[in-house]
Amino acid sequence: MAADKLRELEDQAWRGFLLTHDRIWREIEAGLAPLNVSMAEYSVLALLGEAGRNGMRRSELAQQRLMSTGGFTRLCACWKSIHAG
Repeated sequence: MAADKLRELEDQAWRGFLLTHDRIWREIEAGLAPLNVSMAEYSVLALLGEAGRNGMRRSELAQQRLMSTGGFTRLCACWKSIHAG
């Protein structure tokens, strides 16, 4: 199925969104860099913070992060090895 071409105003809005998203992403990454925390790690920590004392299952975290369970497990293993000790 072929997609319809965006009208000029829609194209400008989409490009503006992408530019703004990129700028915000880079600012957040720059703020996290001194803490040695990646955006992926930050988003998981934010979800855990929202979950409170009850926490979340790994499968729930993976689903919320739009990751496979295996990808989330690798992220956890990497985070543990970097931040251990």
